[in-house]
Amino acid sequence: MSTKEVLVALGLSVASFGLGWQYAKRTKSEDKKVEKKEEEEEEEEYSDDEYSDDDDFEYIESEDEDDNEEYIPHKMLFIVRTDLKMGAGKVAAQVGHATLGGYKRAIQIELIFALENRGAVKMWSSGGQAKIAVKIPRLSSTYSIRLAIRDKAEELGISHYIVMDAGRTQVASGSKTVMALGPDSVEKIDSITRHLKLL
Repeated sequence: MSTKEVLVALGLSVASFGLGWQYAKRTKSEDKKVEKKEEEEEEEEYSDDEYSDDDDFEYIESEDEDDNEEYIPHKMLFIVRTDLKMGAGKVAAQVGHATLGGYKRAIQIELIFALENRGAVKMWSSGGQAKIAVKIPRLSSTYSIRLAIRDKAEELGISHYIVMDAGRTQVASGSKTVMALGPDSVEKIDSITRHLKLL
């Protein structure tokens, strides 16, 4: 290859690089303009007046509710069967399942059935999300107590959720380990569970 050919190839390479660099610079500048325009349009579409993170969660409120509604203490209560002899970690896991299941059930009830306790989830969420665990101690009384509490909860419109274990570790498959009540007012829940002792 002669010197002349090398210089021509080098010149073409430099020219190609320069053209590519200019094209990339111009394209990047146009992309920034488009992005900026899209951001401005999004800001207009979702102004502070119309959108907030709270829009992701919709709570049911009656039209005649006063915005300055008085806070009423709410809680979730977990009734744990101690006759199953679950270890502390297993109890914690079962109460965790009951928390999530009970919360979801309460939301479903509020959205679908719009019972008297409308707004219980919102009140509980804004008031510290109190969670209390109690126990049912004796095997002989577990079933009848649980049925009586469930029936009374339904009568009062308190949502409830029962955890049935999958049977992979400490207890038999299908064992009912924990019952969640609420969230609902402390007064309503205590009216049917006051006799149970803390776990």
